[in-house]
Amino acid sequence: MPFRAVLAIAIASALVSIAEAQRPGTPELFPKDTAALVRIPSAPELKARFMNTAMGQMSQDDQLGPLLAELYGSATELFKEHIEEQVGVTLDELLSLPQGEVAFGVITPEGVRPMFVWLIDAGEKKDAANKLLEKAKEALDKEGYAKTTEKVEELDMELTVYDIREDAIPRLVLFERDATFVATTDVDLAKSLLARWTNPTGKPLPDSLAKNERYAAIMKRCRGEGGQQPHVTFFVDPMTILNSAAVGNVEMTLTLALLPQLGLDGFSGLGGSITFDAAPYDYISHFHVLLENPRTGVLKALALSSGDITPPAWVPADANSFMCGHWDFRTTYEQVAKMVDTFQGEGRTEKAVQGFLDNNWEGMDFHTDILDQFAGRVVHITWMEPPARLTSQIQCLAVEVKDPEALQKWLDKLAEKYKENIESKTVGRITYYEPKGPPRARAERRRVRPDGTEEQPEVVEDQEFPMPCLALVDNYLMVTRAAFLKKIVLAKDDPSAEKLADSLEYKLVAGRFERVAPGMKPGMITYSQPEEAMRWVYDFVTGPQAKEFLENPDAPDPVVRLRDALEKHPLPPFEVIKKYLAPTGGVMINEPTGFHFTGFGLRRTQSE
Repeated sequence: MPFRAVLAIAIASALVSIAEAQRPGTPELFPKDTAALVRIPSAPELKARFMNTAMGQMSQDDQLGPLLAELYGSATELFKEHIEEQVGVTLDELLSLPQGEVAFGVITPEGVRPMFVWLIDAGEKKDAANKLLEKAKEALDKEGYAKTTEKVEELDMELTVYDIREDAIPRLVLFERDATFVATTDVDLAKSLLARWTNPTGKPLPDSLAKNERYAAIMKRCRGEGGQQPHVTFFVDPMTILNSAAVGNVEMTLTLALLPQLGLDGFSGLGGSITFDAAPYDYISHFHVLLENPRTGVLKALALSSGDITPPAWVPADANSFMCGHWDFRTTYEQVAKMVDTFQGEGRTEKAVQGFLDNNWEGMDFHTDILDQFAGRVVHITWMEPPARLTSQIQCLAVEVKDPEALQKWLDKLAEKYKENIESKTVGRITYYEPKGPPRARAERRRVRPDGTEEQPEVVEDQEFPMPCLALVDNYLMVTRAAFLKKIVLAKDDPSAEKLADSLEYKLVAGRFERVAPGMKPGMITYSQPEEAMRWVYDFVTGPQAKEFLENPDAPDPVVRLRDALEKHPLPPFEVIKKYLAPTGGVMINEPTGFHFTGFGLRRTQSE
């Protein structure tokens, strides 16, 4: 055989051997009975990708960067004052330690209380990590915890074992291999990790987390965009954790025995992922709730359906956020009634609900006048009322009804019956109902003298006390505040008023709903404009209320640090911040395997 061919084969064999010797990832390393996991596959990759996002770019902006660096410097100082001496490294050194994977897991072997495992791949920062580990060992030695070593003969390794004797952490087992530092709460768990670590097959072993069907099902729905590996993933099996935590606890065991009657034993797990700088998105996240089929009890009562998600014509374009969902209210009621009747007796829920209506709203039938009215569509909106103040955010919850005229008659009757407590008002052609109450509330400031006594309270100002109101707008029954109701009426009646459904920002987000959930009917969608929320923050921080708060001589230390940072580096014009803020959206689907939510943020182009 030619020398070059022999050399090529030798090099290829060496590369294969090196690849096989590399440490397995957490899913292959952690045991199959891992019931919770938070994982960062690559800390450097996470940092690099995050710096390409809008938030990361803001931190590098010539006008915003110095302020953010000053605030970060404040955190560094606090760390230096309270923690650095104990751990022996600076905050920057600590944050730079992870050079690969970082993970935390909760392990729940059957019949045993939960165990924990921490893993950090320090890579080239191995020496710094060893320094931190030695500091930790010194602290444990000073506390007087008994220390022993456990030999792992086949690997010629030693485990350092501290006898902590706490309920949650009876032992602390420490070891390092391949520049990866691991801490667990059980010696056998540490040995099982090492056994999978040195697995010669290169494939996941049957007892590894990768072979956990619940974990695999959730992670399958939480993959990165375009084949990209997510930068953060998590997984939780709550029922398994609860059952493990109940070992030796009679009361908790009896409580868990009730879960099957409520259908909660079908809650198989939840998990998710987030991927940064995933073009064309600033970020994209997944969240999956895994449910068994058929669903019963509480899980069946979560009756998310599907339907039209277009914003109603009365939703203004400058809404800070918009959520539209579809819900089967009858299914929810029937399932709740069924569960209550299981404990109280058949028909008790129906009698209690109708009895309440008979005693308070004579003539109202629960099924005809309430339950049958729900069309299934629910809308939630937030809007920031100018000028910026603590009570600026207004929320609106609206439910679509089938017969608004019949419902309006009932509202008028109820307003008349409780006229001493409810006031009827009008805006345009809309009648709304508002509870009578104090329209304004006094705000007082109390200063403390050096001797510890309080001065006389000083009245700062009279502040408006927000009151909710109830109204029927078109075929929606809504609860909001009068200020937003007036804006809604204007948006509805004025053809020239800008509406959310017509705005370019909403259309850009809505155009992505089908792409992130192809072929599926959304049960709920979300939309938000960070620009509107950040504008409120900007106006508030630069406004009189915040100025008075920051200049308070009795302000706590974090506020003083913020004040000093703003004095050194004043906020730039809002346009500087605005260029980094793009709309975000999300879609929730009711799938056969459970509920899946996909959230994403768009990114602005350089020309915007």
